[in-house]
Amino acid sequence: MDLLKDIKQQRAKQRKKQPVEKGVFNPVSAIIKQYGLEQNFLDALDNLSAYLPGESLASDRVKVKEPLDIPVFSLATEDEYALAMSIIRRVDNPYLEFAATPEEIVLSRPLYRLNPGLHPEKLMRYHFETLILHERSKTDHMKPLHGRYKNE
Repeated sequence: MDLLKDIKQQRAKQRKKQPVEKGVFNPVSAIIKQYGLEQNFLDALDNLSAYLPGESLASDRVKVKEPLDIPVFSLATEDEYALAMSIIRRVDNPYLEFAATPEEIVLSRPLYRLNPGLHPEKLMRYHFETLILHERSKTDHMKPLHGRYKNE
C-alpha cells in the first residue's frame, strides 16, 4: 500500500504548476515584430562601428531605455523564428534577454565584453549605449592614474 501512496504523491508533485521560465526568445521575437526586422539585420550584427558610441560620458548624451511589451508566449512566423534563432546564436550572451531595441541587441556583445557582471536591474533600467559609455569612462579615468604611477 505504500507503493500506491508513493505513486499518488509523485503524480501530485508532477501536476503542480511550474512557473514559466523567462527566456531570450520572447524578447528577441518581440523586437523582430515591433521593428519589422528582416534577414539583413544579421549584417548589422557584424557592423558594430555604426552602433558603438565614440564619445566619452562627459558629452552628456544619455539615451533613455524604451519599454518593450514582451508577450508571455511569442507566436512567430517561420521567417521570424529563423531570424530570432540566428540572432540568439550569433549574439549568445546573457544581456540579450534585457535588450529592448535592435540597437541594444547589437550593443549587448560589446557591453558584455566590457563588464560581464552587470546587475539585471541596471540592464533593465538603462540603455546599453549609456552603460557602455559608463564602462568606458571607468577605464578612461584609470589610464591617467596608471600612467602617473608608472612614471614614479
